[in-house]
Amino acid sequence: MERQTFVLTGVEHRGTNGDRARFVCYVKGEPGTLAVWGTIGDDMRHIHALDKASARDGWPVTVECEWIRPNPEIAERFGHQFWVPEGAYFEILPSL
Repeated sequence: MERQTFVLTGVEHRGTNGDRARFVCYVKGEPGTLAVWGTIGDDMRHIHALDKASARDGWPVTVECEWIRPNPEIAERFGHQFWVPEGAYFEILPSL
């Protein structure tokens, strides 16, 4: 996994599919979006941290995280550029 700092400028959408949850955000200066993933009833810590930071401070929210690329079909279909799996490193940083 790669690690990078992103400035997230707002919510593109939120959703669930079975027990999988996603919080998809626009990324400043990047094409596509960043999707933060979690499992409902298990590991939602990244999504909760993003919720808390955006509610407390508003947007933008700066994060440092590990990420992977979605497969090309998903990237083209949904516009996702970066995926943050639930087990990846994820930290909210002071806004830049």
